[in-house]
Amino acid sequence: MSAAKRIFSQNRALYYLVLFVWSGACVCGTICAFRLSGGSFNDVHAYVADNLAASSAWKTIKLGLGENLKFVICLLAASSAMVLMPLTVGLIVFKGFAAGFTAAVIIRIYSAKGIVLSVATVVLPYAFSMPLLFMMFVAALRFPMQGKNERIPPSLASKRRQWAAYTLMQLLLTALICAIGVAEAFLSQLVLKFIL
Repeated sequence: MSAAKRIFSQNRALYYLVLFVWSGACVCGTICAFRLSGGSFNDVHAYVADNLAASSAWKTIKLGLGENLKFVICLLAASSAMVLMPLTVGLIVFKGFAAGFTAAVIIRIYSAKGIVLSVATVVLPYAFSMPLLFMMFVAALRFPMQGKNERIPPSLASKRRQWAAYTLMQLLLTALICAIGVAEAFLSQLVLKFIL
């Protein structure tokens, strides 16, 4: 059995939990986007149109780096104690809702062209980054529970090593997601030239 399969098998329940919560939030985001009406939809329409018109690959990359940095800091903080685990679930909900809402808004604004733009800017990036995100979320849910059932509590030095290894893993996964974001930024700009 490969390492990836073994890790998934050991954390199967957590992966299914993350998938369930993320999918539910994504569906809710999609529904909310299509239910926008009146002034709310006009505000969102103006915001999206203005941002797409003024966007560039480098601006998108800079924005993505900032968002990913904030995200991993929040995730590390949320996974620092069991009492903060609901915050990790909240981050899963936020990410799923944002993905569904963004894709649906783009499709609603630009119709058929919006489908192509949504695939390029939301669906494809998430197809590559979602496994990494799920690994981050599962690790964040699992980390606070480490050592809780052991008869002999881990030493302070052991806890520090565990925290360092966990933080490094989360930062490496974030770096990979940022790399996907760089590719998405240039792809989205290429698509925008043909669509808008």
